[in-house]
Amino acid sequence: MKVERTNQKGNDFNKSEGLMKGNMILGVFMAIAAVLIFAPAVFAYSIDYLAANISAPYQFSGSSGNYQITEPVNPGDTITFDLTFSIIGKGSTTTFPRPVEFGVQNSNGDPAVALDPSSFTFSSASSSFTTRVTILAPSVPGAYHVKIAPINGVGGGTGLSGESGILVHFTVADSCSPDDTALSLTVTPACILYRSTSNVTLSAALTSGGAPVSGQIIDFTVDSNNAGSAGTGSDGIASTTYNPAWLAVGDHTVFASFEGQECLYNGSSDSKTLGVTYVFLGFQQPINADGSSVFKGNDIPVKIKIADANGTPVTDADAHVYFTFISSAVVGTSTEQPATAKNNEPGNTMRYDPSADQYIFNWDVTGLANGTYSIRIDLGEGSCGETHTVVVSIARKASK
Repeated sequence: MKVERTNQKGNDFNKSEGLMKGNMILGVFMAIAAVLIFAPAVFAYSIDYLAANISAPYQFSGSSGNYQITEPVNPGDTITFDLTFSIIGKGSTTTFPRPVEFGVQNSNGDPAVALDPSSFTFSSASSSFTTRVTILAPSVPGAYHVKIAPINGVGGGTGLSGESGILVHFTVADSCSPDDTALSLTVTPACILYRSTSNVTLSAALTSGGAPVSGQIIDFTVDSNNAGSAGTGSDGIASTTYNPAWLAVGDHTVFASFEGQECLYNGSSDSKTLGVTYVFLGFQQPINADGSSVFKGNDIPVKIKIADANGTPVTDADAHVYFTFISSAVVGTSTEQPATAKNNEPGNTMRYDPSADQYIFNWDVTGLANGTYSIRIDLGEGSCGETHTVVVSIARKASK
């Protein structure tokens, strides 16, 4: 009986020990199940951040999530850079497509920050998104930071982890020393025809220390009249088009100016000439363009025709006649009939003859020696104007 009692106790102990082990195993399985059911976000995707292409003269140090602008920032300066968001895998529980909005989570000193664009829909885990970040530095010296991170579209049981976002640290300097700049203007084409409606391209290249300066506004004028403004690209060039149809014949001053940026760049400017000319249709009869004309009377009818860019006769030109004695030899071979002398031409100014769409000046050659002369017409065309000349001979009396 004693032995049996002992055996019964042993059996009871063995049963109790087996029950405890079973309960422990069940508890472990339940704990694992709870993790799998209630903690799937641990395995969600997360977002990686990469900053690049910061505006000169600044540079970044650091890596994803934590960047430092190495140079002191001038008060009130504008800093721009590209920020790329990409998804890094930590499982497969995130659902796509996934719209996410990015913004500033916090900053000290409240520097103004803009993202362009600020939202993106990730279509898959391989999607990436790049935005242009603009930070306006405060005017008060000190240390600042800006934290950019997702503000909508992350989190949840099957969401997207935004991680800790990206921190950009910078220091606003106590004082500033702006860099010098150089501005080089190009006018294309530099010579145009009167009343042309074809646009002229005005381009200005802005550099500092030989390197292009991007993101700056260049203002253009023509004869002090506004001709537009444009921003410099990554190559430092700003361009605009200008319609010159209203410009008079002659030289016009094109001016490009950069007013500078406080604490960052000194201003600079450059100017070029835009010339406007007529379409010169040549000397008219009785003068031969080949220089063979010989005149024996007391006056020489000098006639020309000019037009605008559209081929329309110009009626209001300011044309003047000049002559130069070349040689006492008569080189012409074709004798022209003398025109009737007219003495009502004012000075050396040509008058317009609407019946023939031409300009005329009766040149009084009374008293001039026989020989060869060069006639030049000045139309006030400036630096782009061609020289309009022709050679004639005078043989009014027999040579001795």
